[in-house]
Amino acid sequence: MYDPLIDNATASGDAYPDSYWTESLKAAPKFPSLQQDESYDVVIIGAGFTGMACARYLSANSNLNIALIDANQPGWGCSGRNAGFILPGSGRLDYTSLSAKYGQAQAATTLDEYYQAIDTLQELKEYAGAQCDVSSGGYLKIGHSQQAFERLRSASEQLPDAYKSQYKVVSAEEIRTRFIPDYPSFGGVFRTAGQALNPLKLSVAIAQRLAKDGIPIYADSAIEAILANNDGYQLETPQGVLQAKKVVMASNAYSLKSLLPGLTEKQFPVLSSVLVTTPLPESIAKQWRAHLMAMDTRSLKYYFRLLDDNRILFGGRGAVTGADANTQASQKKLKAAFDRYFPALTTLSTERFWSGWISVSADDIPHALESEQHPGIYYATGYCGSGLSFSCQAGKRLADMICKPESALNSPVYQKQIPAFPFSSMRRTGLTLFYAWHRILEHITMKGGQK
Repeated sequence: MYDPLIDNATASGDAYPDSYWTESLKAAPKFPSLQQDESYDVVIIGAGFTGMACARYLSANSNLNIALIDANQPGWGCSGRNAGFILPGSGRLDYTSLSAKYGQAQAATTLDEYYQAIDTLQELKEYAGAQCDVSSGGYLKIGHSQQAFERLRSASEQLPDAYKSQYKVVSAEEIRTRFIPDYPSFGGVFRTAGQALNPLKLSVAIAQRLAKDGIPIYADSAIEAILANNDGYQLETPQGVLQAKKVVMASNAYSLKSLLPGLTEKQFPVLSSVLVTTPLPESIAKQWRAHLMAMDTRSLKYYFRLLDDNRILFGGRGAVTGADANTQASQKKLKAAFDRYFPALTTLSTERFWSGWISVSADDIPHALESEQHPGIYYATGYCGSGLSFSCQAGKRLADMICKPESALNSPVYQKQIPAFPFSSMRRTGLTLFYAWHRILEHITMKGGQK
């Protein structure tokens, strides 16, 4: 699998992964590649949710001549590989942590953006007329320890009044009897408004609508270099050259390491892997809350949802390198985690398994910015594995920065430059040690720590 920290060329022309979402596509459209040199006001690199949202709002709010380009087909990257959770958040800092770090005013603005992101996703869905299997089972965040549960409770109580009413604190007993049968926990917080969808269906639908509206989408066309010139930037591909006055990098964790000097040290591509099981027996499935999405508070970030056909989608942090992403060993490791979480369901087998890159920022928040070192190049990154809705918002705000830069919001997401990771060359060594240590802790706590 393509590895953005190792490979010197982006994977290009690859088929969609063999995922549950790909299986649901009756016929994926094939967008053409770049055939000749072209010139545009704005070229957007990456036809995922960030890039396509940027294209949509640039088109709606300006007369700029724009184009999208992707090394593969639209939605090939994380936009079409994620679990489909529609959540009001991104990064790894909750409202309490944002307030402590940036002050209440900036925290409130950032939180508003996270919730508005869901509205933006809905706008894009309606714009595309997407039929993407939306389900409404709510989202449950589960405390794996008493301390973790108390943090969840406190965080929900400290939310602004506008959002607090969306959450309900639930006991360990309620989780076992109303949400997930016999699931051990210390309690959690439930958001009743939580929804989920098929992200690849949504990606393809948006791409088709953009193309219908006359916005070129050049697929299977990898950008090999970005060169500054008197007219802006020259984007080189094997098929031809794109000249652009402005460039938007919307490739997130999949960005080629050499494409924008300095960015690689500021965002860390981390693998997330997903499996889908065989269906639950009907007698067990009816004991679950229908369409439930859930995640617990462990550091290894396992998440799961009950799909429409009673299969369980289960995901978590995967291998460390692209070479190990889709191996049998990685699949077995994730299934072993599933079995620890659901010991009564070990007879379920794995029907689908796939992996994708997410981007982690050094300061644990997403960023959508104009590059200080390269004026006229804009980018968004650092969603930390929670980017389905916010990637749409980031794309919308990147369009605002180009069309109406005076409208920039007072949030660190849009105002603060991303710090570089200290000892960035050692990130993967640190990640390997982090995984090993927390898997030991997971074994210990799951043996005797839960109710």
